[in-house]
This record gives sequence, structure tokens and C-alpha cells, in this order.
Amino acid sequence: MTEKVNGLEFLDKMLSPLIAPTKQKSELQKKQEKENKKYYMRLKRLCKKHKINYKRDLSYWDFSAPIGTIGLNQNVEDYFTAWNYVNNYYNLSKSKQKQFKENQIANDPYYSGLSIEELFTD
Repeated sequence: MTEKVNGLEFLDKMLSPLIAPTKQKSELQKKQEKENKKYYMRLKRLCKKHKINYKRDLSYWDFSAPIGTIGLNQNVEDYFTAWNYVNNYYNLSKSKQKQFKENQIANDPYYSGLSIEELFTD
């Protein structure tokens, strides 16, 4: 059985999103969004340069090897801190990268990625 649709209710549902006033963003929100976009692109270019991939979930970032999963335990919570973490990692020498990764694995009880030997074979 079909219900009779009131013409005014239909028009109200269809046109209200078009007529509704836009929400104003504060200057702080605009600045934060601009900063996020800036570091989103920097992170994207950095990952492309080093041929790594990542995906982001609510509280952690899952990068491909050799970085692995990082999150709030490493103080990574937004695109700026993620870019900073990855950039610092690739600016280290190979021996420092190995030591950095050993420390990360030692401090993460849930680590299930590649071993140090597998990550740093030439």
C-alpha cells in the first residue's frame, strides 16, 4: 500500500539543504585545516619518494616497511606529527635507523612486523 506524500513536505526535504545557511568556520579552524592539507601533501610526497604506503585509522597510522604501525604511543596524532616522524626516520643514517627501529620494537608489546634482520638486509 502506498502512502500519499504531501507535496510541501517533499519540497521541504528536497530544498532545505539548498536553502540552509552555510556554517561559518572560525579563523582557528581555517588555519588548522590549511596546516593539515599542507602536511598531508608533504607526507604524501615523502611516502612517494621513499616508495612506502600508509593508511590512517582513528588513532594509528599503518605504514609499509620499514616504519610499520605508529600512533599515540609515538606521539603521532595528525599529519604534521606523522610527516615529522617519517621525515626524521629517513634523515637518520642506516645504523641510527636500525637502532631507532630496535627501540620501537622493544617498546611495543603488540609489534608483529618484520624482524630487524629482514628490515635491514642490503
